[in-house]
Amino acid sequence: YKWLNKAAEAGDLSARMTLGIMFFKGGPGAERDLNKAVDYYRPKAEAGDTEAQFYLGAVLAMLADVDNKGDGLGQATGWLEKAYEGGEAKAAFVLGGTYAYAFRDPKAGKEGAAADKEKAELWLSRAAAAGNREARPLWPDLHRPGSDVPASGR
Repeated sequence: YKWLNKAAEAGDLSARMTLGIMFFKGGPGAERDLNKAVDYYRPKAEAGDTEAQFYLGAVLAMLADVDNKGDGLGQATGWLEKAYEGGEAKAAFVLGGTYAYAFRDPKAGKEGAAADKEKAELWLSRAAAAGNREARPLWPDLHRPGSDVPASGR
């Protein structure tokens, strides 16, 4: 941890990414701290690294869930979309889940990423097409009785 921290302080983006992962997961030398993980991921994400964009978006979505801040969801989806566009297929599942969550919990979509069943279905279908087996089971939540978005059968 000590040497990684020194390298990160010297501007090493790979060291910052590793520290971000350590603070995301928690463990020896780095107790779990999602806010610190965001701080470590952000420079590499801003430099265009798609893996860092994915992790930054995913952690921001988690923080928005915990803090109930819609603006965090907006930031999260922005980073996740960049990651997906850069080739991180797993971002589609997190995007779909984020939009589906905002649909199920109206307070989550205050600002930023509002509840959007169509976007949830779009991203979950992309995740399923990329081989993610967890994506399709989320669809029934989007189409329960009273839903105004018809099931597409995709």
